[in-house]
Amino acid sequence: MTQQINHGSPRVDVLLPYYRGAPYIERALASLRAQSYQHWRLTIVDDHSDDSSLDNLRKLIRQDQDRIQLYVQAANGGAAATRMRAAQETSAELIAFLDQDDAWHPKKLQLQVEHMLENPDCGAVHTDMVFIDENDQVITGAEEDENGRRALIKWRGTRDEVSRILFEKNCIRIISSMVRRSAFEYVGGFNTSLNGGEDWEFWTR
Repeated sequence: MTQQINHGSPRVDVLLPYYRGAPYIERALASLRAQSYQHWRLTIVDDHSDDSSLDNLRKLIRQDQDRIQLYVQAANGGAAATRMRAAQETSAELIAFLDQDDAWHPKKLQLQVEHMLENPDCGAVHTDMVFIDENDQVITGAEEDENGRRALIKWRGTRDEVSRILFEKNCIRIISSMVRRSAFEYVGGFNTSLNGGEDWEFWTR
């Protein structure tokens, strides 16, 4: 199911679904540009934004046209459909997911790529998280319950143990994850008929 990456600095395809994201997208892009691991390409799919936010987005990505590509959907289809469109327009073996209203820790990609290189049988890796306010300040303690529950899970347990956990609760934040394309395609990617919960359904498969 998984494929070993033989070169030392593999490209990561970052997929970002976009819809009326003007208030948030600049911060998300800044967190990507600030990554310590710079071998990435960003694919944004606009889900038929019907306001001026698409024009704003085009201005923000103009400086990185060599590694940021933008596609615009002819009709609104939801997050699952936009992520699948982005996946179909890319080819790197490593895929990461960034949402317009989220930001990454500067070493997020570096640490996950290192983990994938060191663990060739690993199909996906994910992280804990923190909550931040509109001024990028950490909301102290807001993450304790969620990260605490995740810490109790034996992620290296048997397939049945992990599957049972995932059926009970969506324990993986999609924007914290990195997935091998071979594993992503093996399970069929996201179910585009779903409008919400598509990441949970994806992880269970």
